[in-house]
Amino acid sequence: MFDRYALGVSNDWEEFNMKKLLSILLSLVLVLGMLPTAWGAEATVVAVKDSDELNKAIKNAKTATVIELADGEYELGVNDAFTNSVADKDITLKGVGDNAYIKTLLVSDPLTDITFENLKLNFFNVTAAKPYKNVKFIDCTFTSNDNATAISIINKTAMTVDGLTIEGCTFNGYTSSAVLFQNKIGNDNVVIKDNTFTNIGYNAIQFGNSSATGKIEISGNTIDGTGSRAMRISSKAGATLTVKDNIISKANQTADELTANTTDDGKMEVIKASGDGAVTFTGNTYNGAAVVVDGGVAYAPVAKIGDTTYATVADAVTAAKADDTITLLNDVTVDEILVIDKALTIVGAEKAEGKYSITGTGKNSSGTYKTMEVYADLTLENVEVINNQGYGRPVDMRNDGITLNVINSKITATSAGNNQLITVGGNGVGGDDVAGKTTVNISGSTLTAGRAGYGIIAFNPVEVNITNASVSTGYNALYFKGISGSLGSNGSVATVKGSTLETTNNSTNPDSGNFGLFVTEDKNITLNVDAASTLKAEATGVVNQYIVMNKTGGSSEVNIANGATVTLTGDNAALNMAPVGESVILLPNTDAIKAQLVKEGYDYTEISAEQVQVYDIHDHAATLEMTKGMDASCLGVGNIEYYTCTVCDKIFADKEATKQLTVRDTIVPAAGHKMTKTAAKAATCTEAGNIEYYTCSVCKKTFADEAGEKELQAEELVVKAAGHKAEKIPAKAPSYTEDGNKEFYFCYACNTALAEDGKTALTEAQIKDLVIPQLILVTEEKAEVSVGAVDKAIEDAAKDEDVTLDLTHKEVVGEENVDAVTEAELPVAALEAVVEEEKALTLVKEDATVTLDTKALEAVAEQAQGETVTLKVQSIKVEELEEKQQAAVKDKAVAVTISAELICNKTGENIATKDGKGFGEGAVTVAVPVPAKLPEGVKAADLKVYYVADDGTVTEVKSELKGEQIVFSLKHFSEYVIAAEKPASPATGDSMNIALYGALAIMSVLGMAVVLKKKAF
Repeated sequence: MFDRYALGVSNDWEEFNMKKLLSILLSLVLVLGMLPTAWGAEATVVAVKDSDELNKAIKNAKTATVIELADGEYELGVNDAFTNSVADKDITLKGVGDNAYIKTLLVSDPLTDITFENLKLNFFNVTAAKPYKNVKFIDCTFTSNDNATAISIINKTAMTVDGLTIEGCTFNGYTSSAVLFQNKIGNDNVVIKDNTFTNIGYNAIQFGNSSATGKIEISGNTIDGTGSRAMRISSKAGATLTVKDNIISKANQTADELTANTTDDGKMEVIKASGDGAVTFTGNTYNGAAVVVDGGVAYAPVAKIGDTTYATVADAVTAAKADDTITLLNDVTVDEILVIDKALTIVGAEKAEGKYSITGTGKNSSGTYKTMEVYADLTLENVEVINNQGYGRPVDMRNDGITLNVINSKITATSAGNNQLITVGGNGVGGDDVAGKTTVNISGSTLTAGRAGYGIIAFNPVEVNITNASVSTGYNALYFKGISGSLGSNGSVATVKGSTLETTNNSTNPDSGNFGLFVTEDKNITLNVDAASTLKAEATGVVNQYIVMNKTGGSSEVNIANGATVTLTGDNAALNMAPVGESVILLPNTDAIKAQLVKEGYDYTEISAEQVQVYDIHDHAATLEMTKGMDASCLGVGNIEYYTCTVCDKIFADKEATKQLTVRDTIVPAAGHKMTKTAAKAATCTEAGNIEYYTCSVCKKTFADEAGEKELQAEELVVKAAGHKAEKIPAKAPSYTEDGNKEFYFCYACNTALAEDGKTALTEAQIKDLVIPQLILVTEEKAEVSVGAVDKAIEDAAKDEDVTLDLTHKEVVGEENVDAVTEAELPVAALEAVVEEEKALTLVKEDATVTLDTKALEAVAEQAQGETVTLKVQSIKVEELEEKQQAAVKDKAVAVTISAELICNKTGENIATKDGKGFGEGAVTVAVPVPAKLPEGVKAADLKVYYVADDGTVTEVKSELKGEQIVFSLKHFSEYVIAAEKPASPATGDSMNIALYGALAIMSVLGMAVVLKKKAF
């Protein structure tokens, strides 16, 4: 400890410095007092573990207090004891585990500014007659314990609610309503959001007796199982109530309850809303139920475009823009024909069983029943279009040049009367003008008609593509009409791939006429059936049913690939019927024909018809028309150059008509894709990835599948970079055992440290700069220097600079004051690290600077046998020296005597004395500040440093005055004195004491750290 009397310090000096110290302390108090104003007060966190601590914490809470509840059961004070304690304080009660349970929450006085978070609750009952505001329930679990209601706000007509949030909570098992507002309470700014309600006995959410006023939002909730309705809302004028994006499943109801809570047509009432307030329903999902508004029935929205829902599909069609997608949310019936006059897509939302359907019952002025009339491109996906009226038409296409896509859907018309599943009509250009063709694409779908039904009937040119589909009708699957009330289907093409087409003609009336699976009345009709398809013609009545039926003398071409399955059932079933005048007629029912059919891969049960062969002779060469050759593409067939007779439509390879061809002969098969697979690559935070896809080296197109059935655009291949999910890593102060860090951001998805913007990755240098080395530990009179502190100093040192440890202003651990640190513990590994850098180690203190050069550090590290060494430096009295040493300095004005040792902590050996290796070839340089005040008669230049040996030998150590410091070097540790020659005339003791001050400065540096906490110099 410093002794001011031994130092010769006067009382005046002490009084001056005490006043200065008090002034500094007062300034510090003022600054600290200003900090909350400058920085803003942080929330106070109080931890509790039982009911007594909880209620005490609530009573004593300040503004913005978070009370953290450990797992366990709590009884909460009610009424004045509770509500008066929390009013206007913005208090949060937060469970810090999984089972913090508040058993009862019954409030009859006003409740304001409180949040309940991550708690288990039984019920919350408010019957206050005064304002109630800013109350939040966040991520809480409400489980009934024979209670009727979870959150109940009732009974007081004078009460108002301004600000209630119920978010992310779970409600289970209440016999009445889970959330209940009752009896004309004024409500505003109420949000019930993202909660889950299960097994509620009555209504999940109820605003009763006109209690819904002001702004109310009920959104994102999942309601699964209620005894009555999911919601029951009575709203006053001026209310703005939004019910959006909720998912409402079937109710838990008995048979009697089910009857009582259904509309006239048997639909379940999931929401009952009445009153004169504004109620908006948007984006909700219902299970075939109804919303009951103002006492009348408004069916749950049946369709949506984006997030906007519509009560009828007709409303959605009217509101839609060209190329919009309408999503069906329920089965619907349209009693007026649905007119599609703009390009649209109609898709069905996910349904547990089957597909959502549109059933038509409306008819036009001519008495024809239709579900929809189509005047523009239309895609039907995952839906069913139904018309079961007599002569009903589910889809009637009225314009030419448009496209109908039927994907994974159903077209159904199963009435006993004639019906047409898809009708291609209108007033199109017809004839040979193929630009006017309508396109019908059927994929993955089922078309079903009744016993007198037609599949696809075309009154105008059409291109039909049927892929992986099923067409089942009574009369025919494809009917290409001639010129009769329309312009005919001349030039139509049909392609069937991997599909099943069947007809069952059970007509018992001979006058009803024959029919076929494919019927043509016009010329130039081409039908291609691949080997993976099945064709069935069943005749169970008295008329003929054919696979192919050509009713006129046209030049149609039917190409059925080898391997296709052709099944004929019944005596009147046949493969082909052609009228007189047809060039070539298939000759069935002979052994030779049967053998040929078997050879070509046909499978049949019965073939019957008479053998007919007719020849039509004329000069083909005079009437030939050339068709230019066209290369095949990957999927599309090409053709060779050929010539067609304009009279009989026969095809020849040459212009002399010497070599006749079939249509099949002219076809150049599709080359097929040559695919290369690209594996999926996951996107990272900063780099885009891609899905798995296939690229055709021929056509350069990309596809989702190796078969090349689903083409992908370039933008569909890309998986966008997710972007960093930056999490703020708060600053952490270093401890005495661990490094600290500055504030930064971190993305755990890609293990990347980020800058303040949360996007920019930090460089390695910036990451190193985040580390705050662990503190230097000072206990009593000993300082412990960490490896981290030395490593940081090495990093900070410039190329030609020493490694410097700044030991100024370090905190002291422990309750005792430290006037002077006499010991410093240094890690040997840190000394070796400095040696590897070929640098010196400089230790800086306010009162001295000590430098161990590289060789000195190396010598110490070599002599140390443990992990640390201790540097011990202390001042002693002259009287503590050996007698010979005392006698040797009698004639000196001794300022201070210093004893210095460097101890190996493992063995206790002194490794830096004059008898040991000392500092080897190295040296320790010490710089001591010259005291501000020197004794009378002594100048700074008078002070010298002496080594005093055990035998009394005194050796001067070379030193010099540099500026305001005395600098000298040591080759080993032992006892040293700093002294001056005694002045000619006696001086006061001040010079010795000031010299002592200088010596103590040396001791301070070698001891690493000195900080006073209770006493001051």
